[in-house]
Amino acid sequence: MATNNLEVVYRGIFQRNVATKICRSVVLAARKQGRTGTTLGRYSDSPERNGIPAKWFAIVADDEIELEASMAIYYPPVVDATVVLDDTLLKGIESWGWDGMVPVNRRIKERGVLLVVTNQTQEELLEDVHVKDLAYKLVVTPGSASFSGLWVTKDDHTEARVLGALAQACPDLASLDKIKEILKDKAKQDSAAKAAKEIVTRVVEPGEGNPEEPFSFELPVWQDMADGLSVPAIPVGKGYHGGKEGFEPARNPVFKKYTTRTLRPITNYNLCTQCTRCWLYCPEGAYNITPDGYYECDYYACCGCAKCEEACESGDHLFMVPESAFTDNASTYDMWKKDPDAYQRWFEEKVALVVPRSHGYHHKGQYEEEIAKKGVS
Repeated sequence: MATNNLEVVYRGIFQRNVATKICRSVVLAARKQGRTGTTLGRYSDSPERNGIPAKWFAIVADDEIELEASMAIYYPPVVDATVVLDDTLLKGIESWGWDGMVPVNRRIKERGVLLVVTNQTQEELLEDVHVKDLAYKLVVTPGSASFSGLWVTKDDHTEARVLGALAQACPDLASLDKIKEILKDKAKQDSAAKAAKEIVTRVVEPGEGNPEEPFSFELPVWQDMADGLSVPAIPVGKGYHGGKEGFEPARNPVFKKYTTRTLRPITNYNLCTQCTRCWLYCPEGAYNITPDGYYECDYYACCGCAKCEEACESGDHLFMVPESAFTDNASTYDMWKKDPDAYQRWFEEKVALVVPRSHGYHHKGQYEEEIAKKGVS
């Protein structure tokens, strides 16, 4: 008897529809092959809020007994394939609870598959993916991060393309023929078949990837726990950077929300009208008030939900830029105060990297045009 497992890592709420469709389709296709299976989800902080990472699983087994045995451990500790719907999640996931930052490839078995929807090259992806002590296959299916199905009814075929790529890269989960039967729609069937032919596969050897040690927490053992329970309240904030002017909220020193982020806000201080809206609408309290009345995003507290961009009173004062364009969480306000002209040039360079978020499939050839425009081979 055998069990095959799939996990789909996605941006909470924004990509849930796509993730669940992928997992359900894999299970339905497996059932057409005479096997059985089920799907389930694992949520993140405040279930799936603001694009924080979450997971959906598909478990496929030869019979009901094997499936029940697999389900007894809730979610699979080892998977045949991990699908990542947003390539910035490759930097690490699962900041909820006491897990710290968990490498996205942690659960993949030896010679298993890490399938990424991306317009980056595999070498660029490996700058983010943490080193693993087992060899695995890195598979790319070209495309942008999809928010299709959240606010609109259009479909950009991400589901079909991922399923086609999975059938080619990890046929133990489901065959391409059965996947096409499940999809039914001819256009989606064509997208799946095309994706199966065009996947790019690279074996990642042990030791390849990002050598950075993901941050973690030293958890107390039961002998160290004090009698009773005490939960200290978060203290009142203070002046900016401890000064007497401005304001800086007190924040949780442990929960690092920046690990959940796919986009980050940058502010054009040269045009900012100090309207307060970014500060007021931020659900994380990530904005500091500077002594001269500007609003600085503390990137260690920002989860990248884009509420500030939505709230900004002008369309050219604040932009959400892909997290892949940054290597640190340094203060943009400090950069601007040091050299406003240099900051303006930096700001314009970053804004040029802003990419549209896909909300629908528009016409044949759309993805080829996007890929050619980005120069991805």
